[in-house]
Amino acid sequence: MPGETLIFFDELQEFPEIATALKFFKLDGRFDVICSGSLLGISYKRLESNSVGYKADYQMQSMDFEEFLWAKGYGGEAAEELLHHMKTGSPLPEILMKVYGGLFLDYCILGGMPAVVRQYIQSGTFEGTLTIQRQLLEDYKEDIRKYADGIYTFPYFCAFLLRDYLKTI
Repeated sequence: MPGETLIFFDELQEFPEIATALKFFKLDGRFDVICSGSLLGISYKRLESNSVGYKADYQMQSMDFEEFLWAKGYGGEAAEELLHHMKTGSPLPEILMKVYGGLFLDYCILGGMPAVVRQYIQSGTFEGTLTIQRQLLEDYKEDIRKYADGIYTFPYFCAFLLRDYLKTI
């Protein structure tokens, strides 16, 4: 129904002609459209047009620590308080240091993938989270292998993804 319909295209890299069609969906205006997928396998030579000016691109990433706190039920004031203490160099009260320090360690163990965090929050323990983390890694490996032309690139891909994070440590 016009105005009430969302069209979702997944694995856009498999169908580059959809990227060309986005302009026409925008001009038509009856439907909202969301596309997702990795850009690993997209063949830019097959794109007739990238619908420039008719789409908005968003880069999705795993949850950061602030989003992890939100998922755990902490309001925005928790992150603002932590940021204030970091900016001023003032120590957190001991009780808050224990609470936030423990939460940060949990976040470091879990990573920021929503499915892992959801399992942790629902169970109240780490039980089942390692299984989800391992499955996500296998899924990434499988996705990368589809486009790597037989070259095993996963370890290099991980290093590439971590390069910015390692600079800050």
